[in-house]
Amino acid sequence: MHTAGERQWSQRLQLPQSPAAWLDDTAVQLTTTERLARYETAQEVIGMMIALCSAWIEQEVAKARPDRDLTATWEAERSQLTGQRHELALDDDAAIDRVLAEYGPIVKAAYAE
Repeated sequence: MHTAGERQWSQRLQLPQSPAAWLDDTAVQLTTTERLARYETAQEVIGMMIALCSAWIEQEVAKARPDRDLTATWEAERSQLTGQRHELALDDDAAIDRVLAEYGPIVKAAYAE
């Protein structure tokens, strides 16, 4: 089920309703502008995930007794996300779909608060 915001973006960009449909050969072929919009959205989503990791690290370090293992985990995640953003390619539909499907809901929930 899609939220009103997801439907709005899909309608505005005239994209199929689900990331899986974007890879379907029977689906409407995306224009260069639409492909670029998806690519940039995926980059932004990864950037927001990096910001979340940084915020969580900052909150933990500010505690009287920070959990160093937890901050190390978030630092590793942040590093991995940075690598993913750097390696993301405009023509890699599978990677873009994965980013949007995996991280999109996390970012949406985190920034809805």
